[in-house]
Amino acid sequence: MKVCVKDNGLSCKYEVFDEKRNEDYIAQFQTKQLIHPDLSTAMQSLAVFVADLMPSLKKMKDRIRIQGFYIVPSGTKRMVFIYAKVAPDFTDDELIDITVHVLVGGNSDDEAYPQEDLLLDAIDRCADEALKFINEGKKFDSEKPIVLDFDKISNR
Repeated sequence: MKVCVKDNGLSCKYEVFDEKRNEDYIAQFQTKQLIHPDLSTAMQSLAVFVADLMPSLKKMKDRIRIQGFYIVPSGTKRMVFIYAKVAPDFTDDELIDITVHVLVGGNSDDEAYPQEDLLLDAIDRCADEALKFINEGKKFDSEKPIVLDFDKISNR
């Protein structure tokens, strides 16, 4: 799965199972419509892992802006890439692009990233929120359709 948030819009590639054909395919979704705050919050929760994987950023973890993530299968393991921008000072004038990656699903404790379970839980939350936005149209609470009942409207 690949999820990117740019200009508060969503771009996503994800696997879908087609029951009629009994096969998987990759679906793509892209919109400039504002994403729901739950998705934004879920994505931003990955900043903790970026700071953990790049110790030089620990003091700047409040300045990390998550842009997206990508998961690539690698045998029995998966490579997780997290894309972010970092503001070296407290302004967003000059943002630095960074990418961190970690191999998850190691068989032995020697190979495992210590925060692997927490990272995978956070990524699952991001994926769930992205799919709710795509499949269920999860939007802001105030975005309700206006329905006019012409039978109740009188012509004066």
